[in-house]
Amino acid sequence: MTLIDSAFGSGTEVGRTASDERVAEQWYRAVVLGATGRFAMAAHVLDGMVGDHRGDDLTVSLALSTRGSLLRQQGRHREAAPLDSRALRLSASEGGGADRAGLRHAARADALVGVAADALGYGDFTTCRRLMSTLDAEIAARCPGDRDPRVVMRSEVGPAANEPADRLSHDLVALWITGERLAVRAHWLAAEYHLYTGYLDGCGSFDEAAEHAGRACDLAAVGPSVRHRVKSVMIRAAAESARGRHRQAYELAEQAHAGAVALGLGPIAHAARALLHDLPCGSER
Repeated sequence: MTLIDSAFGSGTEVGRTASDERVAEQWYRAVVLGATGRFAMAAHVLDGMVGDHRGDDLTVSLALSTRGSLLRQQGRHREAAPLDSRALRLSASEGGGADRAGLRHAARADALVGVAADALGYGDFTTCRRLMSTLDAEIAARCPGDRDPRVVMRSEVGPAANEPADRLSHDLVALWITGERLAVRAHWLAAEYHLYTGYLDGCGSFDEAAEHAGRACDLAAVGPSVRHRVKSVMIRAAAESARGRHRQAYELAEQAHAGAVALGLGPIAHAARALLHDLPCGSER
């Protein structure tokens, strides 16, 4: 299994580090390490990417955004904020031609998710909403509202008749990274915003949270990344719990937990266990 498939496809294996590993492969490795809960190892790889002179501004931006995400998972939003802000600045880097447009879009969208999530974490809801609007516009520019993002992605792959299966699979995963993956992350963020603000001050809507989580599930279900499917189900479970649909929430949390355990996604498995513990069970559902 290749590193790109481990990070954004059907598995979570990392294998041994090659001496000639490309910068992009380092990012894939760090993504897998973080997803499986090996935060210190992931941070080491990402810090190396940031200091690696082989990396350009866009790959460094992706590394910084991923580093910020790991910090947020540990509740360290204020430490993540300067990294995400720097990632956003670097994502504006020009040059590289049309073939870099997708990567530039991914770097900018990931950075916007980061700075918005940081704002949400320390309670600046106005800034979070503004950044989410900017993120939505960025994604719409890549996948216009009148076109399904899956169609946009697959149209860029081109005719598949003479393509080897592994090459086509690689292309679809690569396009997922710069396409519908970003829409899934935007829906995660919107769901979390409505959950968080709904609990705190009532300005969020648990129904809106469930709607965004459902959209994330729908997009992830047809994408190549099993990891994104599992996390989307977990967020949907939390949203259904918030609006009092305990039976559905319990079933979704069980599904997310089973998927996370099977893939070794420790952080998601832990979150699912916590939700299952808090939900009514058996006849109480």
